[in-house]
This record gives sequence, structure tokens and C-alpha cells, in this order.
Amino acid sequence: MVRESFNWGSPTGGFSKTISVSSGVPIVLNVSIPYIYTGLTVQISVTETGSTGSSTLLASRTLGMFSSHSISITPKTTSIKVTINTMSSLITAPFGGLFSIDYLGYEKVNYKPQTVLVNLCNDADDKYMFGFNTQENVNEIAGAGIHNTALFWEYDTRLGRRWNVDPLAADYPWNSTYAFAENRVIDGIDLEGKEFYYVHINEAPDGKRTLIEVINYTNVPRQNIANVPTGNIHTENGYGPQGDVGVNYTFTKVDNNGKVISRSGFNVKNLYGVYNGADNPKKYWESSNAKGEYPDDYSLPPIDEADLNGMIHDQDYDLLHLSGFYGVMDNKSTPANQAYRARAAKIVDKYQKGQTDAVTLKPVTKEAAQAAHIYAEEGVKSFKTAENVKKTLNNPPSPSVGIGPVRP
Repeated sequence: MVRESFNWGSPTGGFSKTISVSSGVPIVLNVSIPYIYTGLTVQISVTETGSTGSSTLLASRTLGMFSSHSISITPKTTSIKVTINTMSSLITAPFGGLFSIDYLGYEKVNYKPQTVLVNLCNDADDKYMFGFNTQENVNEIAGAGIHNTALFWEYDTRLGRRWNVDPLAADYPWNSTYAFAENRVIDGIDLEGKEFYYVHINEAPDGKRTLIEVINYTNVPRQNIANVPTGNIHTENGYGPQGDVGVNYTFTKVDNNGKVISRSGFNVKNLYGVYNGADNPKKYWESSNAKGEYPDDYSLPPIDEADLNGMIHDQDYDLLHLSGFYGVMDNKSTPANQAYRARAAKIVDKYQKGQTDAVTLKPVTKEAAQAAHIYAEEGVKSFKTAENVKKTLNNPPSPSVGIGPVRP
């Protein structure tokens, strides 16, 4: 940076300086004016002279007192002329100066203009716009499939780490501040929007677990159950800070004196809300069965009416001792599946008419209506498809096995 100071005394006085530059190389011209006589402004102009002797104006600015300005230009010759003059020749400064210049200088912009073509989801290495963890690939940064972006973080698949510090790092001191999904970079899920519940469980030295607290972010109030406190935290969007994790379970191992030894955790995320899908919340503080399965936890309120539909369907399956794909395809599940479809149709109708959601007591959202319709009627995993397959196989429900409950 060239730095010079000047003080000009005559009314017509001004300042001009020729600066050597490189042709075709962008520069940023910096000017600072700390003093101008009362009532004046100054005009700065930048010109260059071509091979024919003609002068070309590259930039012109008007500056006031205590002002600094940066002017970006790309000269076509090897020198430029900077001129600074007052905007009036009728005033004589009483103290011998109309304006002063603190500094004048320029900086080269060190880049070469070039065109870079980036393939987005159309070459042999990258035919799908989404990558690891179901997040969108940003191939411009480091190449195909190397960088992912989400709403609240950026992720480098080479490192298995976030780019940004986890905003909840202080609550998880055993993790790196850049850790992804508790360092479970193979099977961990860490998305960007909807942590509905936080469930805290203590584990004693003998392995016995105790439910300590539940934090509810859904804006659907949950009461304390069996003296276990519930923190109903009102949030703007109905979900917590961790991301699209569904239900977060945190296990705190303590010694016989109650001192914390370690913490660990995982997330249980369903297709929609808390209950639509195969991954329901579980009572991990109770005993598991012979298969290592824990009982479902229906104490967590559904987030909306579409989620309530899923919870009712799951409870119907529980009464019939059905679960998973084989439960869906079992003849006994047909009434429960059809009841789910009927309730889903009512939810869609409510949305179209702007009617109230039975859970949130607000108008049914588009998201809830879409979820209700998709899982009931669309795709190979919908209940409509399952029932059509059953009919195709000519395998109607047998009176000998009974039918499932149909609840409104």
C-alpha cells in the first residue's frame, strides 16, 4: 500500500498522481479524506491515457469529510492518473488548506479470470443430487460427493466431520465440537430440523436404568408421568435444536454415589413425526423381551393428527401382536390398515377445507396432509398397495383368525 499525506491551500488547488499499474490486472484503489473545509466536498477521478493520447475516465466519486472509499478498476494501460479537486473554486480556506489526504494507494486483485464448469448430477461419478446421510451434495466445493450441506451445518465426507462447531457442544463435553452423530459416521443420522423429544435415562452400576426426565419440543403439552418431570419447551417451529433426529435418547452412567461416569446416546427417527413408520419410541429403561426388544413408549404425544393416526395404527397392531412387514401383509391387519386409510382421508379433507387439527388445535398443515396421504395411498410401502397385493393373492381375511380393531 502506497501511503502519502498532502495539504492544499489555494482555492483552485488539487492533487494528482500517476501510478504505474499492470495492464489487464484488476486493482482496488483506496482513498481516505480526514479533513475538508466546511461546506466542501471533493471529487476524485481516475483516468488513463491510451496510445493515441486520448484520456479515458475509469471512475469518478464524490467524497466528504472523514470518508474512505475503495474503487475497483481494471486498467487497459500501464499507468493511471488519480486526481482529487474541491467541488468549488470560490472559497478560500482560513487556515491554508481546503482538504487533506490521509492516504492514497492501491492493491492488486490476485486472480486470473477464468471459466469453471461444474457438473451437477450428470456425470458418471454423480448421477444423484443427494449423498451421505441423505443430504444434498455441493459438488462445487471439493468435487462430486465429497461435501454435503444441510440447514444448520456443512459436512466433509472425507473427514467424517462438520465444518462448523456444534451449537450444542457445551452439553456434550465428551464429544469433539465438530463431531457428527456421536462419531457414528457409518450408521449415524444427523439431519436438520426436528428433534421432537429428548429422553434422559440414568444407568446404575448394576445396569438398572431409570427414566429421569423428558423434554418436549413439539408444542403439544405432555404431563408428568409417574413422577418423571417433563419440560414442555415452547419452540417456534415445534422441534428442538439437534436436528431431524426424532427422539433423542441420552444415557448417563453413574457410580454408586450418583457421580457421572460417562454419557452416550442415539436417536430414534421415524418416517414422519413420532409414530409413522417402523421405528417407534421405546421404553429403554424397562426390561427387554427374549428378542432384545423394548416395549413401545406411547407416553410421548403425537406431533399432529397425522402422527396420531400412526400411533392408533401401531396400538391396533399391538393388540393383534403384529409388527413389521409381515404384520402389514397378515390378513388380520386389514381392518387396521383400512381404518388408517380412512383417517388419513379425513385429515386430507380437513386440510383442503382449512379445518382444525385434532392434536395441535390449529389448521391442519400441508405437511401433515401430505404425510397422511402418502403412507396411506401412495408408493409401494403404502397400506393401499399392501391391501391390493393381498387381493391379488386372493387371500382374504379368514373368519377363523378374527379381525383387528377399527377405531375412529
